[in-house]
Amino acid sequence: MVDRKDGDRSDGTPQGAGDPPLFLRVFEALRSRPRWSLHQRLRRMEARVAHRRPAGKGKVQRGDLAEPPPVLDLVLDDATDHAEVRRMLVQQCAVDPVWLLPPRSAEKPEETGEPGNARMADPAHDPREWFKDQGTRLLGPQARPELADTVPRGLPRGRYEARDSDTDVTTDELYDYIEHLVNDGFAWKDSPPKPKRGRRPPPPPRLPRLNSLLWLRRCDLIEIRSRASGDRSEKTPEHGRLENTSQGQTAVINGLREARLNYAIQYRADLLDRVEQAGHGSSKDEPPSRGEIFSATALVHWRRLARVAAVTSRWVTRISGKATFGLADEKILTPLAFIVSLVVTATPFAFVGLAAQQLGEIVSLLTGVFLAVVYLLTVFFFFLPWRPYRWLNHHRYVMDLVEDESRQAQEPAPDGQGRVGRHRARGVHLLNELHHPHRNKGRIGGADQRKGDHPPGTHRIAVNALLDDLHQVYGANRSRGRARSSRPVLVYDQQGLGRVGRYLIRLIEDERLRRALPDPLLLVQIRDRDGEKPLIGGEIAVARYKNLPEFDGTDTVLKEIRGWHRERHLSGALGARRTLTLHVAERPPESRERSWRTEPTWVMTRPVKAAAVSTGAVAVTGFLVLAGLVLIPEQAQALHPCIDEGAWVPQGITRAEGKNRKECYGVTFGDFVFDERLREVIELIEEQNKAVVASGEPYVTIAYVGELSDARSKDSSRAQNDDSGLAGVQGELLGLAYRQDLYNKNSGEEEPDIKILLGNVGEDWAYSEETAKEIVDMAEDESLAMDRPVAAIGFGHSVVNNSLAIGEIGKASLTMVGTTATFDDVARPEAGEHSRFFFPVAPSNSRIAAQAAKWALAGVSWTGHEGEEYDLPPSTTAVALADAETNTRGKEHEQYGRHLAQEFMEAFVQGNEEEEGGDAWHGTADLDSDEYAGQGVLLYQDRKTLSAQLERICDDPPDLIYYAGRSEDFSDFYKALRISPVKKCSKGDVAILGGDDISKFLSDSEKLIENNSEHHPVFYTPLAPSGPWGVDGDGSGSSDQGFYDDMGDLLIDLYMKDKKEGDVDEKTDDSGMPLANRLPSIAHAAIGNDALLAITEALPEVGPAKEQTENDGLLRRFGLDPVPFLHTDEDYEEKRDELYAQVKTGGFTGVSGYIAFDADNDGNWLGDRMVQLALVGPRLSIDSDETGEIDEVRRQHVLQRCGLSSVEDGEPGEECLEVGVETDEDP
Repeated sequence: MVDRKDGDRSDGTPQGAGDPPLFLRVFEALRSRPRWSLHQRLRRMEARVAHRRPAGKGKVQRGDLAEPPPVLDLVLDDATDHAEVRRMLVQQCAVDPVWLLPPRSAEKPEETGEPGNARMADPAHDPREWFKDQGTRLLGPQARPELADTVPRGLPRGRYEARDSDTDVTTDELYDYIEHLVNDGFAWKDSPPKPKRGRRPPPPPRLPRLNSLLWLRRCDLIEIRSRASGDRSEKTPEHGRLENTSQGQTAVINGLREARLNYAIQYRADLLDRVEQAGHGSSKDEPPSRGEIFSATALVHWRRLARVAAVTSRWVTRISGKATFGLADEKILTPLAFIVSLVVTATPFAFVGLAAQQLGEIVSLLTGVFLAVVYLLTVFFFFLPWRPYRWLNHHRYVMDLVEDESRQAQEPAPDGQGRVGRHRARGVHLLNELHHPHRNKGRIGGADQRKGDHPPGTHRIAVNALLDDLHQVYGANRSRGRARSSRPVLVYDQQGLGRVGRYLIRLIEDERLRRALPDPLLLVQIRDRDGEKPLIGGEIAVARYKNLPEFDGTDTVLKEIRGWHRERHLSGALGARRTLTLHVAERPPESRERSWRTEPTWVMTRPVKAAAVSTGAVAVTGFLVLAGLVLIPEQAQALHPCIDEGAWVPQGITRAEGKNRKECYGVTFGDFVFDERLREVIELIEEQNKAVVASGEPYVTIAYVGELSDARSKDSSRAQNDDSGLAGVQGELLGLAYRQDLYNKNSGEEEPDIKILLGNVGEDWAYSEETAKEIVDMAEDESLAMDRPVAAIGFGHSVVNNSLAIGEIGKASLTMVGTTATFDDVARPEAGEHSRFFFPVAPSNSRIAAQAAKWALAGVSWTGHEGEEYDLPPSTTAVALADAETNTRGKEHEQYGRHLAQEFMEAFVQGNEEEEGGDAWHGTADLDSDEYAGQGVLLYQDRKTLSAQLERICDDPPDLIYYAGRSEDFSDFYKALRISPVKKCSKGDVAILGGDDISKFLSDSEKLIENNSEHHPVFYTPLAPSGPWGVDGDGSGSSDQGFYDDMGDLLIDLYMKDKKEGDVDEKTDDSGMPLANRLPSIAHAAIGNDALLAITEALPEVGPAKEQTENDGLLRRFGLDPVPFLHTDEDYEEKRDELYAQVKTGGFTGVSGYIAFDADNDGNWLGDRMVQLALVGPRLSIDSDETGEIDEVRRQHVLQRCGLSSVEDGEPGEECLEVGVETDEDP
């Protein structure tokens, strides 16, 4: 973070009035770094112009970004203003990067070329910084100085001096000069501005390329060549080349370690010398602190430890060159494999062959581990130390052909060993060139310079390393972070600049001319008006380098054209003139005390930054937590229908494709709610499932398969009761939850608990096969253990897709108990036999139709408590109305309605032993096959065809209409019948007898039927009563086992809204309970309860499989526990098969009557299953305690029951068909 405000001035130093002089304003504009947005804006403008499109008007034009920037040439009118102008420029930079030439430490030794004693900037990853931070708090050790003759001073060789001309500059002189420039720091270092509290100047650039180059110069080439040759017995010649081999590259690494150690020793010795001089009072400098001595000593020890790694490096290099996989395969692995194969084949003893195989595997493993260790050490001790020199790959000129001084021969530079290792080859070659005695000097300019003379590559690469490092930090396309908002500045006073300094400035401009690459360094030259010519002139010497380095000279372009191209390119890269010359007037005396320092750009100190980062991290963490827990989940749930909680789709849930994109299908243990109408009951099941898992007791998983969603119900334009189709499945889930809770609370120690898995097949059972496959996959996954389903229940819809699901789950041998599906062949998905694993709780269509036909022919009477009579009169003519809906492909979908209607009409026409058959309605002439199924059965597919069929019936109505359609369509049927223009239909001269499916609608619409009961009471055949009215009456022999009372309490617990908390809305009545069309069907709850009861009565006891029992004793001897319940395939399959056998042969009395399964009957149907005739409409008020207060209001009444209420008793209805009752008497 940065503290800086434009226009602010410095820290209390007197400031004059008025604007700064022009040269300072120009200087400030030039050193200001362009923003990255400007760089991008100009690129877009150039792209548009390339297609001859206008770039767009604004405050920016093409060419506003100049890198390298021009040389600011300041011409002084007064020769005495040099120091003042330098001061003004430095103060204008505040704490931004600015250097002055000549450097302070190189002013004296510059001409002689002797090295100074200034400390060199340590390269990256220097551990001294950490030690310095700790030094002020630790007692430094008593550092003993090195022996005088062991302290390295300067370079490990003699310096190369310029012999031919005074204008030549040697490599050592140039590198020393650059080293002094960097080491002295920025020009404001001696008088820095006082920082604010908690702030400090921005960190200086690290210059990793330049530092790595300076370290390479300090290496002792003679010692490196001696180590690389491996022959230390003879003296290594002073001059020679280091070969580019792996041994040579390793020797360079070790030489770098030695150079760093020598510098550390020298640096510590200098500190100790300062301490000694301070003790004698011979030095004015402040002595080093104890912390500095401690860190210097620690640095010496650290680098001595690094030098010890040199031995490891040499050994790793030698081994890695020989220890390859190919060699190991040839010498070890292949012969060993042959020997092992031979031993296995020739030895008659199996254990010998097994031991040989294991030995071979162990040797192979050890070989692999050895190779891996060698390669890993190679990375650490060979590849990583060369990483700082990868930048050499971008400086190919270092490897160009080099010439000796006599120009008599050319020596090709060695190439690298492959593309990956080129930087190492260039590093070795560069080390040779740095120590070459005949290619170590260069010059630019001078009267005696020969045409075509160019600086050596070692000089060029030093300048380019500096410019590359500056561009990496301050380039126009780089981020302006860490308060680097200004370009680096190099200010040089031409009057006091020496030979090496002039050469450095010219070399920088020469490299800009040769390579034409951008860099951010701003040069500012200061000279007298009447003095010598400028060091950097305005003209650009285009002829000095006719081509760029990337040109190889193989083109056919004429030299005149190429010359013009070169001039045009250089004008764009460097400008028409390289200098921007400004005249500086004589400075008045009063301005010499004025501070020109702008407000410094501070950055936070480490403690403040740590506090700010911590605060920011806490704030970001809080925001992310808030977003993760609130914002993101809300958005995800709003955009994706399959996200009920959190921000992710639960495992096992899939989004439907096509038109039903708002629908989700799949399996869940209750953590996903498929439809809002089912939320309360699904959350109840989830809660009970979690309790089962938390108890730690063994349990089994029972899957429920049903239509748990209605995509149409999520359409806000539809009426509230449009999801009435879910009333049935809502009731079944309520019955499952009730039975699950009742069983788990009363199960014994040897009985497993029950966990329910919910499977949604989607609207119209569109995804039944996909959901069935998910259940089968879970059943076959051994890792799920007790979460593997052992049985499945539900399947309560007689449609084709339900049959397919039954067939799919039957492949896994899972026991299936059906709920409300009544189609006789629902368990036969294709032509063939019924699935032997499917056991239906409900009576079959043929059983319901036969008994319903008996009631229709004979008639049934019922008298209310006030004497009013509601009869189902005997009928002589009848018509059946059935749903014949097809799927989206036009294929058969419905199985229930057509079959039930045909079975009813067949039994009605044929009659029985007591009644003669009736007649089918005769108004079916001229009907197509999609409207008429024969023998008085009319078909409909949608609301339109249903209305048309009802109009046709009312034209000449029969005595009775048998409704075999779906509950969703009964509302339209009942409404059309009431408002029919035909009197016989509207006044109730036609009796209505419905199948079991309409119980969903009737449970929601009792008040509607009551209001119209005078003319249109409804008779139907429910699979189970929806209330205690179903077991009232004398001699019934039935009992609800307390089910309906418990259901009443459960409904209140789940659905009652609290008026005080404001939960009551338009969907609730005055008592706080939801309206009837939002409550579950209790008749379906009774069937769901009985279906799960069929499973719980047959559950096997908890215990290991037979195969596991044999090993339990052995496991316990070794202190091991037996395998947990259902954790193996053997245990699972045994319990699954035992459950199937028990369900197949069991029998019990449920809420809906006696339930058993007839294995001899196709489909396991019980032929004498109880069937009931119920009346809906008349209101009956119950005063059970005769106090005059109404305890209950009933609108549904059972007229007759027919079938088995227990294994020994049949219901006593007069119009019942004969049933078989088991007795103990002999036949």
